[in-house]
Amino acid sequence: MNCFVYVNLKWCYIRQKLFKYKIMKIAKLFFITILVIGFTSCNKDDDGNSDFSLTMENFSGTYKISSFNERILDVDIDNGIETNTTTTLVGDSFQGTYVFNSDGTYVMDAQYNITETVVVENNPPVVDNYTVSDDFTGTYTINTSDSSITITYVNGGFTETTTFMIENFSSTGVNLTYIDINDDPADGNTYDLRGEIGLVRQ
Repeated sequence: MNCFVYVNLKWCYIRQKLFKYKIMKIAKLFFITILVIGFTSCNKDDDGNSDFSLTMENFSGTYKISSFNERILDVDIDNGIETNTTTTLVGDSFQGTYVFNSDGTYVMDAQYNITETVVVENNPPVVDNYTVSDDFTGTYTINTSDSSITITYVNGGFTETTTFMIENFSSTGVNLTYIDINDDPADGNTYDLRGEIGLVRQ
């Protein structure tokens, strides 16, 4: 056989082998890609949050406070002179738990430190530190239409209620936010309080 013919046939054989190898490699990579995509999709579906709707049963459980932040803006007008006072409260060193039972009762037994910073307009900030104890029992209701929770408790012999907005609710925790705004048209004074409590499910 002519050497040129032999080499040519040999090269054709090699090219066929390489082509089959490339096809098999591409098919393998495609198969691996499909597996990765499927695995990722399963993880997203199994994280427990996609279909974790807000219900009394799903909300019930034991929580620990992970964060507490509050800001108060007080605008006071006296004899035509406006004074702005900003108070911020930041919590840390959280201990204890909030327990919300599925029957609508709850037990709060938690302690944490508060760093309070008060800034009166044109004055240096005043910083104070103290400990807060949440020691309450009572009832609560969940409003799924506006994603809120209303807590009823007894304070100093008086029954009081507080409503929080429920945000970022999931199987691992929730944020409770609250707003209290009071305007006095007669004298122009304004009180604006906004806060957030982070809870982590135990």
